Amino acid sequence: MQFQAGDMLLSTVGTLFCGSVNDVLVCTDLNNPYHPKYLLLLLHDRACTRKLVSVFDEAAEASPQKKTPYLLCFSDNELMGFVFPYREERMLSSYAPGQTSTPQLQEQLCINLTVECMASPLPYPLLYLVLQQGQIHLEKDGSVYFLPTLDLSRLDPQIGEADCAYLCAGHVLEILALGGKKRLSSRELVKKKFSNSSYRNFHELYYDIRVSSLPLSKPGIRQRLKGFWNRHKDQLFRVLLVVCVVLVILTLLFLLSQLLFGEIPLLRLFQDAFETIGTEDLTST
Repeated sequence: MQFQAGDMLLSTVGTLFCGSVNDVLVCTDLNNPYHPKYLLLLLHDRACTRKLVSVFDEAAEASPQKKTPYLLCFSDNELMGFVFPYREERMLSSYAPGQTSTPQLQEQLCINLTVECMASPLPYPLLYLVLQQGQIHLEKDGSVYFLPTLDLSRLDPQIGEADCAYLCAGHVLEILALGGKKRLSSRELVKKKFSNSSYRNFHELYYDIRVSSLPLSKPGIRQRLKGFWNRHKDQLFRVLLVVCVVLVILTLLFLLSQLLFGEIPLLRLFQDAFETIGTEDLTST
């Protein structure tokens, strides 16, 4: 499928979601020689389209200085499209366990998630769906980003910040639970307020995590060794593979030399060259 969106000629290269009211596609711009990729939120339901447009309009009125989350929008007959920047998926649920090996890193990830929620240009109804549908992604440096790969069938324009903060607190508890049964003050505090639905905004959640988090300290030798292994295991494996191949080749050469010449010439290098001088044997007593 192709769509004319402003100066872009978008051509579909992949489908991330197909739903009753919208699809999410990966597109490339054929008018750009570099063919950059974009995420296209494509609506084919009129009622949902009206709700989403209303959500964006209300967000723009409430915060005129805040930029829109999408790059541009367009209509194509009965379809309405919103073009977003494209990023590769790195689901937080998949990558967080491997990237947060200490309580400090888990708490820092929770802070990063909360800060991203506060800074996100997505209106609260869309941010709520992002959190509800798990469209939270994790960079290698621990930063968090959202992708609007969403099912808009349950879009609710009445959703506000308190609803989003509640869902975010739930994700915070899941991240802090990665540390096992170790007691964390931050987890206890967030869990208590989460149970009572006490969070009214993201600033309250951010403050609770920040003031109760463990101080950052240098990782122990065990953690450093584990981190070194995780960062360099591929290179170490390749080096080990090369060493094994070299040893196999040398072993075959030694065996062949022994069969043909009855000795291994290379081993002469390790013999004492001054044991015999002329007719004198220096090893005899």
